Formats: sequence, C-alpha cells, structure tokens
Amino acid sequence: MSNSDNKLYSYQDLIDIVYTTDSYYVDNRTMDTRNLKLHKGVSNELIFNIRDRDRKLQNVFPETLRAYILDPSTKARLVTRILQNTSDIGKVKLCIDEGDIQNIEPGLYKMYVTKSNVETANAPLYTDQNNSLSFNVQITDEAGSSPIPTQTQNTFTQTSSTSLGDDANIFVTNALTGNLSRNFPNAQHTVAFYLDGYTGNITIQASCMQSTPDLEDQSTDWFDVETVPVANANVSIAHTNFTVNCNWIRIVSEPDTGSITQVLLRN
Repeated sequence: MSNSDNKLYSYQDLIDIVYTTDSYYVDNRTMDTRNLKLHKGVSNELIFNIRDRDRKLQNVFPETLRAYILDPSTKARLVTRILQNTSDIGKVKLCIDEGDIQNIEPGLYKMYVTKSNVETANAPLYTDQNNSLSFNVQITDEAGSSPIPTQTQNTFTQTSSTSLGDDANIFVTNALTGNLSRNFPNAQHTVAFYLDGYTGNITIQASCMQSTPDLEDQSTDWFDVETVPVANANVSIAHTNFTVNCNWIRIVSEPDTGSITQVLLRN
C-alpha cells in the first residue's frame, strides 16, 4: 500500500462586484458568476473587490456596505451583515459567524450587497454589467456540528445556612459552560431538575466572566436569569427553557423541603 499526500489550502476568496455612479454601461461583461460557498460549523470570510465599470478599485471607506442572504423561494432575509473595510482601497470582507447560518438548511440561496451613505439608502451593487444584483450562495453541511453533550451536575455546595444565622439555606452548583463560543443566534438553553420531595425556589444564574466565576451565592459575578418555584413535593422532574448569551451558567437552590438530585443542561 502506498502513502499519499493530503493537501489543505488557505486562500482569500476574492469576488468582484461593481460600484456605479450612473446607469450607463459600456458592455455586459460578466464580473463574477461563480457560486459562493458558506460552510456550516465554521466561521466564513468572503473578500470583495469593489470596482467601477472600468475595473478600477473604488474607495468605499465613507460608505456602509451590507450583505443580505435570502431564501429564493420565500424571499425572506435570513442573514444581514455589515461588511468590514480592510486596509486596502476597494477591498472589503464579509464575516459570517458559525451561529449566523446554524439554523439554515443546507442548499442554494441568494445574496446581494448594498451601499449607503448620508445621501443614499441601500443603493445596489451589481454583480455584472447587466444590472444583476445577486450571487448564488451554497450553504454546505460539510463541517456541520451538533450541540455539545448534555452537561450534568449532581453536587450542590451549601453557601448559606440558617444554623449559622443566615436568612436561608442556599445551595449552588459548580459553573456549567454557557456555550457562548458557538455563538448561536437564539442562545437557547434547556435545563431539567430531578427532584426528591423538593419544594422551594430554583434560580438559574449566568455570568459573562472570562474566568470561572466566584462560588458564593451573593457573588456579583452572577446575575439572575429565571426563577423556577416548586410548590408540590410530588413533582419528580421540573424543567424550563431560557435564552441568554453568557460564558457560564449555574443553579442556585433555596429549598424548603427535599433536595435536587441532578441537573441536566443542554445548550
């Protein structure tokens, strides 16, 4: 059996689009008709050269360029992003984060780019000199990924005790990851609480700290997201969905009776 070399390429995906100041065209030469590709599961970057009809790069620093990805069947705008200027005149880049297209099905879509300044609003940029506006965009699932595995906590640390003179008995979990790095646009989380004769209040807290937040229940590293009251001791599982962009999540329990035996978090 012979060995073979496998190659990987890193390159800028350069696309030409035309900037015009009038409606007069010298010909209908195509600027760029190839399909663009965006890959689910990774961040994508497309580089655009902004040229006039004579193929000269144009200064677009004073203007705002926006890209729109549309569903061709419903005409719904699925993604809207502002293009970023580079240090080179006439060269801008479109950054599509992983979460921007996470919930879009693989397939063919349309994209067009507009420009605006103080005098104009959303004037078109053309993909050819026949007044065409849109690119074909293929969204692939080659690098698609699923949510991270369910996180489990079954240990609570008591941080406040009535036997020591505190106002309530309070228990907290260790910090669970908020999965912010995936950058999902909906930032949804689902949590389930497995209860043993439990009544009391269960509070979901979040933190945007870069490092692991402080454990204490009164720590200002955390903020409240939602409180789930449990009044029936016969409830064996309680659950809730919530939305928050954060680095860390934890559960704070203030029981009247019983205990929480396990917490499952999916995000």
